[in-house]
Amino acid sequence: MTPFLGLLRSNQPFAWLAVPAAVSVWAAWAWATGGGEMGATLVRAVAALAAAGIGHRMYAAYAFVPRADPMASFLLAALVCAGPPDATFEGALRGNGALLAFLACADQMLRMHRQASTSGIGFRAGVFAGCAAVLEPGWSVGIVALYAAQTLARPLLLREVLMTGLGAVWPITLASGALVAAAALQGATGTALLEALRAGWWPAGPGIAARGQLLAADLHRTAAGAGLAVLALGGWVRILSARRSGGLRAESTRLHLFVFSFVAVTAGALWPGGWEVASLWRAGAVWAAFGLAGGAPEVRHLTRADRILWWLGGGLLLSAVFTN
Repeated sequence: MTPFLGLLRSNQPFAWLAVPAAVSVWAAWAWATGGGEMGATLVRAVAALAAAGIGHRMYAAYAFVPRADPMASFLLAALVCAGPPDATFEGALRGNGALLAFLACADQMLRMHRQASTSGIGFRAGVFAGCAAVLEPGWSVGIVALYAAQTLARPLLLREVLMTGLGAVWPITLASGALVAAAALQGATGTALLEALRAGWWPAGPGIAARGQLLAADLHRTAAGAGLAVLALGGWVRILSARRSGGLRAESTRLHLFVFSFVAVTAGALWPGGWEVASLWRAGAVWAAFGLAGGAPEVRHLTRADRILWWLGGGLLLSAVFTN
């Protein structure tokens, strides 16, 4: 694990091949073992690479670390692949599309730091959060997470808050109009139209207890996910308490991304309409990937405790990836 950790912490051209190589190995494994519908597996593989690209932009462009490396992109791609398999091609498109929109929202949110005016940035961030909610209503928690991070990144200016909300409402309004129009074309009127609109935005999903049972049904993945969550929390504690590099900008970026992703995961887990387990895993992947990547120490500074921690984390991650 230590040589591999050193490879991911380096900026060698060979290190960047780890991301597509890991996704390719996972896709081949999923196809060989029949872990999900083939089209859905292909969608997830492409989405994992796209998520890795967006994640690397946030990791490198916003002073998250002193020097860009493939650590965050590798972990994000691997964790996206490690989630519960998508049952259908359409479900894979919607779920993974919502994840990419959520990451694009996070990318815009991190740009709010120390800007003279963020009305345009907030509007774009809101649009991406709204698009994620359109694709999967459970991702409405991304709007909550966006506002939570915005309150830290910016003083509460009414104009900027309204522009963020307007951006989020815009795609949701268009989607609601399309739902009503489709229901009207099928002959629905009055309360039937309202019911069609309600069903579109408040679908009956598994409650917290049912989601826990679904996770418990796969003890291997649940154990790996729990272990990754513990390691990720340790990583976030390390990077949020570190003042060794990057200055104020880096520290603020780490805090804003922590609040954004953690609020999304927590709110999603408690969302009363029911959030699918796969969606919860995808949101958790963002939180875990950046926590683990930012908290991973430089190899030359590894202590014995660090070695044990990252050997354990590597074993849990590999077991999760190949559980499908």
